[in-house]
Amino acid sequence: PDALFVLDRGSRADVVDSDLSQIRNTAVSVSDGATAQLDDCRIREASTGAWFRDHGSGGTLNNCTVDAAQTGVIVTKGADPTIERCTVTSPAEAGFYVSAEGRGTFDSCRVTGSEGYGF
Repeated sequence: PDALFVLDRGSRADVVDSDLSQIRNTAVSVSDGATAQLDDCRIREASTGAWFRDHGSGGTLNNCTVDAAQTGVIVTKGADPTIERCTVTSPAEAGFYVSAEGRGTFDSCRVTGSEGYGF
């Protein structure tokens, strides 16, 4: 299961200075027009750090770290988050993965030690 799943238009979660670790699936999943705001958070040992799944879904990751995930951040199907000053360390597949008409603004982000793609 996901650690935090924000679902449905109008739903919003604000998470500050928090640790999410040892997550079997996705640490933060945002879907169906929902938004999530994460500030100064640390995600470690998850299948996916954050996944913005579909049209209208978004929010902001600000000054967050994702370490030892399969993929740091996924943006798909028209989702449009803002990712600022985030670092993904040692992803097995990709640091940031955008596909299927996903969008996003990535400002001052870094990927280090990737076994696959950075962006």
